[in-house]
Amino acid sequence: MKFLFLFISLFSVFLADAQVTIEEIKLKFGSEFHKSKDADVIYPVISTNNKITDDKINNRIIEELTGALKPTVIRKTLMQQMNEGLAELDYYISLNTKNVLSLKLIALGCGAHCSSWNLYFNFDPVTGEPIGINDVINKNDLDSFRTIVSRDKTKALARDRKVKDSLFAHHAIDSATYEFVTGYVSDNCVKELHVEKFILSANSLEIIDRCEFPYAARDMEPLYELKYSYKKIRPLLKSDFIKKINSF
Repeated sequence: MKFLFLFISLFSVFLADAQVTIEEIKLKFGSEFHKSKDADVIYPVISTNNKITDDKINNRIIEELTGALKPTVIRKTLMQQMNEGLAELDYYISLNTKNVLSLKLIALGCGAHCSSWNLYFNFDPVTGEPIGINDVINKNDLDSFRTIVSRDKTKALARDRKVKDSLFAHHAIDSATYEFVTGYVSDNCVKELHVEKFILSANSLEIIDRCEFPYAARDMEPLYELKYSYKKIRPLLKSDFIKKINSF
């Protein structure tokens, strides 16, 4: 059964020392199963006081979240997504300066079962263009950076393997689970490295390269961070990016 919406609200969130403002679209399901007064979906609409720039940023965010191509009304698109399984949505702004906007969307979708996922965005709020890893790391240093991240990911997975070994040795997990988990990591996560997805903060760059398990084994996923302070990797950073961050 389709849900009705109890309320829709829109208000501005002003962030200190920032060029952009965030307008929140807040939506709530109308159902006896949704008794909470809090919104189920909180979606950030970016405003830079430049319509062309705003459209570039907001279109990219809503398109990546919903798959809709240049939706004309964000609120309507969100309501459609809620009717099709979007159960919860929130966001987190990790960096908001005159030169860099970095944010994460945290979503939960429900069909046969519920699953969560995150989306990461980095923008130049002056132009509205996305900031990619090639805008952060020098072209000639990208292989060196990948080597650093690969080393850290390998170490993290090795630490997690020791945890799984201990759980198996103490009969906390059975042999089928142990063999699946260790085999999945070896066959999928150890051999792959992705540095294209990341989030920026005032002092660091975090690469998002999870070892994602199928839904049934999601609670056994290795948990780790691949975070690098700008000071630590400064020789690898592009001079233009250093100027944008302006945190040294």
